[in-house]
Amino acid sequence: MGARVNAANHLGVLLTRTSPRPAPPVTAFEPLVASLAAWRAEALRSSLMLQAAGEVSHPEPNDLQEGVKRARRRLRAQGLPEGQP
Repeated sequence: MGARVNAANHLGVLLTRTSPRPAPPVTAFEPLVASLAAWRAEALRSSLMLQAAGEVSHPEPNDLQEGVKRARRRLRAQGLPEGQP
């Protein structure tokens, strides 16, 4: 850790209650769940419409995927046959 982090106060000083507060009722989350469900439904609809129109692009591989591809190439170059771990 850096000097700033090591010199910082512990966040435990902010916990002033002696017991945890009660959990909110599940019904309190219903508006959030409904909003999230609507957003996901719209994202799916939009994605399916783009696919139906033939406007599908292949996403660029992320760093992990690129690393796996490089490792695979190196292992094959070193003689590990295809299909081996």
